[in-house]
Amino acid sequence: MIVKCPKCTKLQEVPNEKLGKKEVCEHCEHIFVVDDSVIYKEPQPKTTTQAPQPAGEKKVEKVDQSVHPSTPKKQGKNILRVILIILVIIIGIPTAIFVVRSCSQSMREAGIGGILPPETHQLVSQTINVPADNFWFKTFSCPNNAQLKGTVRVESKDVNVWLIEGQNNFNLFKQKKEFYYMSSVSGERVSQLDIDCTLNEGNYYFIVDNIYSIFTSKTVTIDLSLIY
Repeated sequence: MIVKCPKCTKLQEVPNEKLGKKEVCEHCEHIFVVDDSVIYKEPQPKTTTQAPQPAGEKKVEKVDQSVHPSTPKKQGKNILRVILIILVIIIGIPTAIFVVRSCSQSMREAGIGGILPPETHQLVSQTINVPADNFWFKTFSCPNNAQLKGTVRVESKDVNVWLIEGQNNFNLFKQKKEFYYMSSVSGERVSQLDIDCTLNEGNYYFIVDNIYSIFTSKTVTIDLSLIY
């Protein structure tokens, strides 16, 4: 027979000869007497009775008619899927993909279909003084496909402008060793630089470098924003 320990309530099997005698719980070592109060009885399944249905009356199932509106974001994705399927049938896959990307960008800019328009995050907007044989930098992180836009203007003569990715690469720059930079956003000895590029996800360093000047500091106006 199976008994339940009155202390830890765990079950264990004991011989029938133990009825009326003491037993030690094999789980918690509690000593108890084997009687009807500790003999485990399996619970009986509950039965439910249903009221008889009147003759001639049909049983009607209750249908959940509540409306679950789809979120704006899902609606936007569904719109793009429908457009893509239709265009694939009519004009082919390559052209359809190009058109859908253009539509997605337009919808994002307009905030249609739950696709939120990108926000502009100001990184820096100020005029700085970069000492001779020195540099100024701004570090930032961005998600994938973020757009970096802005301008760099020097009031007198020229500076170097670098956009480099990662701490290790920045350390190489500070040590005046060979480093890697993004050529589309960088320039040597510039007086004005317009910036407009798309970045991958990562950590970046935007540097204004006056290392070529031995005696003269440079006044530089920087306006830089990140759009995503």
